[in-house]
Amino acid sequence: MGAISKAQAALRRGRPGPAADPQEARQRLNRALKRIDRLDARVAELEHSLHEERQLQRRVAELTDVVSELLVPAMDRDDERVRGALDRLDPPG
Repeated sequence: MGAISKAQAALRRGRPGPAADPQEARQRLNRALKRIDRLDARVAELEHSLHEERQLQRRVAELTDVVSELLVPAMDRDDERVRGALDRLDPPG
């Protein structure tokens, strides 16, 4: 249950809202802000991980292409195509 759903459920039960006690409202707000900060950090971490994963997937696809290019020409003894495929195998940068 999300924070908004919990607040709505509390209001339905007749529990006083944040306006009933300003100090409690400040505490709840501070907890919510801290949680938002933690969630922002987690989202940034997940975005970074996703970026790394995409790079790895791209590299695997490139390697798969190179292996495919190596196997077919090697069977046909096309040395020029084999050298070209090996050149593309070198990591960029």
